[in-house]
Amino acid sequence: MHETSLLVENLLSVWWIGLAAFLGPVLAIATRRVIPDVVWLLAFGAIIALVRGLPVFLRETWSDTGSGITGWRQRAALGLYASTGLPIIVAVTQIAAQEGLISDTAAAVMVTGGAVTVLVFPLVASRLARTP
Repeated sequence: MHETSLLVENLLSVWWIGLAAFLGPVLAIATRRVIPDVVWLLAFGAIIALVRGLPVFLRETWSDTGSGITGWRQRAALGLYASTGLPIIVAVTQIAAQEGLISDTAAAVMVTGGAVTVLVFPLVASRLARTP
């Protein structure tokens, strides 16, 4: 069992390195536009967590989904995992910016917020799920 756990941890490490290599240049470009709007970035991250994660958390709390999750930490971790959503955010913001519905800065804030959810939410979720 310990060997399987070690293998999973190594695979996750490789995944994080690949993700960082992919998102690094994207974040470097977007950061120039986003830094002045850091409050909007944090607000967008919170909105993503509320809109996507809270319903998952509440469903696990109020109904029997058959998942076997009983503790609030595991429910919160599941909600955070469900909150990650970079691909749909990139697609929608690209279309909206091209059509002139939102500014390029707003699109950059939203994409960076989505990237933050991909980087931060799983890390926090894994810590929550491990804590007794």
